[in-house]
Amino acid sequence: MFNTGQKLGWIGGIGFVLLIFGFYVGIKTVINFAAFEKYPSTSSGPLNFNLNYGQGGYGPREQDCMYPQLYYNADSTPRKATEEEKKMADEQKSACLSGVTEARDSAKVGDITQAIFGLVVGGGLFLLARRKTAA
Repeated sequence: MFNTGQKLGWIGGIGFVLLIFGFYVGIKTVINFAAFEKYPSTSSGPLNFNLNYGQGGYGPREQDCMYPQLYYNADSTPRKATEEEKKMADEQKSACLSGVTEARDSAKVGDITQAIFGLVVGGGLFLLARRKTAA
């Protein structure tokens, strides 16, 4: 069925690379769903367009939102937070946690999109090149 002497040309080469890319991202996405309780907040694909966190593998985490708020008097002595300050700290924590959830959802959608793109476009180009050479 597959003639190894067949030349696929540059369209087939691009299709093959995109197909491999789609398999790679798809497998990593499945691993992320299976191995982690919560989906990682950074993309697992090599094409990461999240400019806030880059490719370092580090993204926002829930622990980043759990820091103590310290309050001081004018003379630099520690004091208890007022009700308004407590409310503001809770709002900031809630906004931070929703940002983490949003980053996780964005990474999940991005990974699935990259995998589907690679598989569909790569497979289509690869099959198109095979049909042209077979004819």
